Amino acid sequence: MLRRLLLILFFAVGLTGHSLVAEHSADASPPRHVATRSERVVRSVTAATTVALTRPATSVAAYWQGNADARVTLDFSSDGVHFGTPQSAGRDEMGEQRKNGTTYGALLSAPGAVAVRVSTDRPLARLTVLGLSDGVATTAKEPTASSTPAGESAATAEPSIVSRGGWGADPAYMTWAPQFYATKKLIVHHTATSDNYTNRAAAEAQIRSIYYYHSVTQDWGDIGYNFLIDKFGTIYEGRYSRDYAGANPTGDDPTGRGVTAAHVSGWNSGTVGVALLGTLTTHDATPAARDALTRLLAWEASHNSINPEATQAHSSTPSAVRRSPAQTSPATATMPPQPAPVTPSTRPCPRSDVTSLP
Repeated sequence: MLRRLLLILFFAVGLTGHSLVAEHSADASPPRHVATRSERVVRSVTAATTVALTRPATSVAAYWQGNADARVTLDFSSDGVHFGTPQSAGRDEMGEQRKNGTTYGALLSAPGAVAVRVSTDRPLARLTVLGLSDGVATTAKEPTASSTPAGESAATAEPSIVSRGGWGADPAYMTWAPQFYATKKLIVHHTATSDNYTNRAAAEAQIRSIYYYHSVTQDWGDIGYNFLIDKFGTIYEGRYSRDYAGANPTGDDPTGRGVTAAHVSGWNSGTVGVALLGTLTTHDATPAARDALTRLLAWEASHNSINPEATQAHSSTPSAVRRSPAQTSPATATMPPQPAPVTPSTRPCPRSDVTSLP
């Protein structure tokens, strides 16, 4: 599970508290709900098989029962005849936390795919190919933005954030009841999805696919991350917390407690998970993404009185989140600054960068 944790900023309480400067959401278009078209094809695979899809997909994932260590590859065709280079099916971090006997592959970009060739190094009695694409979009009504709460002004401003309505989250897939705890730690991930999106619309489509994969396929009831950041530096609201009436989403309840997401098993309560959209195992985040990440973490650290350069024991409260892996009692552990083996190029946001912002 820690394989895809690029950097853990388990910040300890220690700074003088700052409040936020409220901004309007960064949505460029009216709030909307975009349904996801999903197609599932189940096969028994001995060595290789080709799966036909009835409609072109934009994203594809494979998941299977048994043989969790199987080496599975997928290659895609837009005409059913010519196939591209095989890609590893990968592993999805949220799926690894399900612990339900199913191995969930990563969500792969497959624009226009109508056929998928599946290969495996060992027999799989039940493998599912999931094809996802956007369905019908409907405009959502959103109330007038509420006024900034009294006393909320400070040097460290919250960056503009695209709301769930802005990126088209369909509320029909959100079946999880929000739970809130005081934010103590900040955790940075990457989504291990494609880096080849060329504009914000394509980034939002990828986020919608992640949302469906986490919420429906894996049965978490919502997207696993609190926030996501694309390579252009756009920040997106992830896990649902409440209706912000057009104001900039904070991921907090009205009292300032952060919503619990599902991004690091056993440590979700009291933490904020930020995911960079793409795969960063061999290259650095873009300057725009690094800047956005730094600004978001600086704001989170500021308004939650977190010291970005401290390392401190963290007590994880047993989460009341439905579907989360069982946790029978509070756990306390001292988290190292960077527990996952990563190369210097994949460390997206030095603690000193966060500390240096006003």
